[in-house]
Amino acid sequence: MQVTINKDWLQTVLREHIWLVTFTKLDGTQRVMRCTLKSEFVPESLTESTKKSNPDVVNVWDLDKGGWRSFRIENINEMTIEESESDSFE
Repeated sequence: MQVTINKDWLQTVLREHIWLVTFTKLDGTQRVMRCTLKSEFVPESLTESTKKSNPDVVNVWDLDKGGWRSFRIENINEMTIEESESDSFE
């Protein structure tokens, strides 16, 4: 099933679950990132950003790296919820 992804939808689902997001990096390599925007995982002092918002880029908390990372929406190949059994979005 193909799903149209936009930034608002992504930010909503990232606040609700931990996701495994597979995307193509700008250098052409694939990356799988375990990420979220759930408040219990993002350090309280780091929840607000003063960076200018780019509508094509999503900033997420990388649970494995313990820091902010970002990816371009158009480069997402697959998203799977980690926390529960669910359908993946490809």
